Amino acid sequence: GNGTCTCYLGAYGSSCQPCPPCFNGTCSDGPSGNGICTCFPGSYGNTCIPCTCKFPNLCSDGSNGHGRCNSCPAKYWGTNCEFGCTCENGECYDGTKGNGICRRCFPNYYGINCNNTCECSNSTTTTCDDGITGTGTCTSLIASPPPIPNQTPLSLILGVSISIALLIIIGAIIFFILWRRRSGVIDISGLPVEIRWHFDYKRISGEMGWNNNEGYLMKDV
Repeated sequence: GNGTCTCYLGAYGSSCQPCPPCFNGTCSDGPSGNGICTCFPGSYGNTCIPCTCKFPNLCSDGSNGHGRCNSCPAKYWGTNCEFGCTCENGECYDGTKGNGICRRCFPNYYGINCNNTCECSNSTTTTCDDGITGTGTCTSLIASPPPIPNQTPLSLILGVSISIALLIIIGAIIFFILWRRRSGVIDISGLPVEIRWHFDYKRISGEMGWNNNEGYLMKDV
């Protein structure tokens, strides 16, 4: 012979030294082997131990892997994707660096876990206060008419009554003036001062007992 070793299975190198344990992989054995483990999927490290990731297909595996999850499926979070989000009707902060908290609710859901449903009767005429900070309150999309100003009924009645009374008084005065003008004699002594200036004092100032007092017709009584 030539003194060359023929190694048994699981030994490597020129001296056929034993391979390290390869729990979930194969050793590079034989005289030309280097004793390094080649891991099966879902195993990692020098000895190909199983990954700690909940989802082996997402594990950082292989002899140079770290055994944790590279990523998580939707709604799972944690270094090993071992936690599920409690966000029922929305999207959470998932992934290996997530915390599982809801970040957004789907439309018409509200609450910190998006587990409350809006109960607006008509989605075309109302809108819901949804979302993580929402209250579920329904608001009409139809503009409301402007509010009618508050008015005390008594003050309204008094105002109308006074307006009607003034119209009656003014009408009576005008009728009285027109009727007396037709007779050619106008006695304005009984009229309020505020309306005496309406008369043509030049035409009637010559009548006995009439005086022009600063533009007003006055009669001595």
